[in-house]
Amino acid sequence: MSEPLAKYSEQRVADQLRELLSTYGEAELTRGLGVFLADWLTNADQDDPQSGLLRALAQATTIDTVHEVVHEMRSLLSAVIANCEVADSLVRERARLGPRERVELAECVADARLAADRAVGLSADISRVRRKVRRRATQLDECVARAGRLARQSLSLGRYRAELEVDAAAPVQVGADPGELLQVLLNLTRNALEAVTEREGGRVKIRSWYSQTMAYVSVEDNGEGFDADQIENIFQPFYTTKAEGTGIGLYICRRLVDGWGGQLEVRARQGEGATFIVGAPLVG
Repeated sequence: MSEPLAKYSEQRVADQLRELLSTYGEAELTRGLGVFLADWLTNADQDDPQSGLLRALAQATTIDTVHEVVHEMRSLLSAVIANCEVADSLVRERARLGPRERVELAECVADARLAADRAVGLSADISRVRRKVRRRATQLDECVARAGRLARQSLSLGRYRAELEVDAAAPVQVGADPGELLQVLLNLTRNALEAVTEREGGRVKIRSWYSQTMAYVSVEDNGEGFDADQIENIFQPFYTTKAEGTGIGLYICRRLVDGWGGQLEVRARQGEGATFIVGAPLVG
């Protein structure tokens, strides 16, 4: 047990949570924890011992679930906002939409609807301690293409500067929740774009392929990469290599992929870029 947790026993924490629950009710307490944790993740002093206590407590089941929901909702709503901005730009700049623009607008709306539906689903799950694993047949090439489309929209809006290549040529179905798979790919792609956006000649490549039992998607960048210590810890909660990172995103990605019976790994060397590989079981 860590030194901070030695001062605050597990029983005392549980008693305090029960008292808060009886006072405010489950819904209000959950909302309050979400707001508190989101604010803390943004502003916490990494050297503050109290932050260390909160970080340890956050790995307890209930608080850990709230962390996941807050982060996932933020990622999903970012996708909704990006699509809405592109749709708004199309409407304002091209009063009379041609066939191509109508298709682009329809795709933006469809992607926004998918992300919004996922956000609604998370809202319904927010009071559950553990979310049930949702595995169903998902068309991998369509999901990869959608992730690439959203990434290109972010590039067109000037959020990042990089060359993006997308190969969505694996026409197979995998056993994974489509919203979760899209979220994982978007998170990995966003991280890759952030890693190269300040780099001259920055490149990000998304590629897919499959074997007899598994399908794979890799997200590769030519950024700074990671050293051995970073690779060892990169999927741990609250571990981050970014100045303003929360250390939650890759942890959640690993949790989601594990839930499908899949794999998420990283291959990298310092100064030579990084490649994240998502594996999901084939179905059908």
